[in-house]
Amino acid sequence: MTTERLSICTECHEREGDSPQLRHLVILVTERCNSRCRHCGYGGSALSQAMEMPTETILGLISEAAAMGCDRIILSGGEPMLRNDIVELFRHTCSLGIDSTCALCTNGSLIDREKAVQLASANPSGRVVLSLDGHTEELHDAIRGFPGSFRRVLAAVDYLKEAFGNTGHIGINTVINSDNVAQAERIIDVVAGLGIRSHKLVPVYSRCAAESHALSDHELAGLFHRAKHLRKRAEHHHMELVNLSPYARVETAGCHVPSFLSFVDSRGRIYGCNLAKTGFQVSEAPPLGIYKREGDLATCWTSEAYRTFRDKARLKLHAFCEPACPDITAHTMNFLHGPCGSCINQVSLS
Repeated sequence: MTTERLSICTECHEREGDSPQLRHLVILVTERCNSRCRHCGYGGSALSQAMEMPTETILGLISEAAAMGCDRIILSGGEPMLRNDIVELFRHTCSLGIDSTCALCTNGSLIDREKAVQLASANPSGRVVLSLDGHTEELHDAIRGFPGSFRRVLAAVDYLKEAFGNTGHIGINTVINSDNVAQAERIIDVVAGLGIRSHKLVPVYSRCAAESHALSDHELAGLFHRAKHLRKRAEHHHMELVNLSPYARVETAGCHVPSFLSFVDSRGRIYGCNLAKTGFQVSEAPPLGIYKREGDLATCWTSEAYRTFRDKARLKLHAFCEPACPDITAHTMNFLHGPCGSCINQVSLS
């Protein structure tokens, strides 16, 4: 198999030095979910609503991240639309002036016309990212474990398009697993047909035997080998196909994600990577801190525990790095891809 390498921007790694900058905060606002996705461990979570961070705590977390210079905030789950305060949380990012880079990630099944109007009014420049994992109702609903889910997503696109006035505020994520990897081209065609202009493919990869629907080494290699073709197919529809996985890496330098990202789960536990939190992946690492009140995020970010976590990530020494991270495996296969998540600079084929 012939592989193509991408030129990687090194600015972020040179700038990082001894002063990592928080740029990207992912908040798992709930682990409750109304879907039972084959590839996900959150469906059917026994975690009760009472154990989740209350509204004021999450509002404080968002405010503190913004004060630290964070300009990308994602509200995710579980299914975040199950929270009664989700519109308020979405609105708060707008009030802090980081609305253009705030995204609400949802399966879309709970967005009706009224809720779409509420979201658009709360954060007119925000983004709502829906999940679509199949090109047919049969495939999508089977993967999501939710009969009728496919039709609800399509309806949500229409409601959001009407509420925001265009599709520029709507994104689609497709989780690529062993059930739909062969249909990637067809899924791209369906998403483009909805008028969507930003489509992200997220491969689920694990060498853990329990991940029965995760991509195998062979399937992941094939997906990255098709990356250029998939992007051209999207461009034919005037749609941007966002990089096949979240961040670019420099193989010799290891992973730099913990130098710009924090992942906070629904109980306030702070991690340096989403793979450190169980639900999708192999094993759960100890949290680096707990967010309870203002100041906790900044204290954790500069802590010795976070510094050690970053050092181990650069050397790919965490238990979940090699078995579960598609990016690291892609490097092992000599595939490098972008854009670089640290500096948000685009990279191109060399």
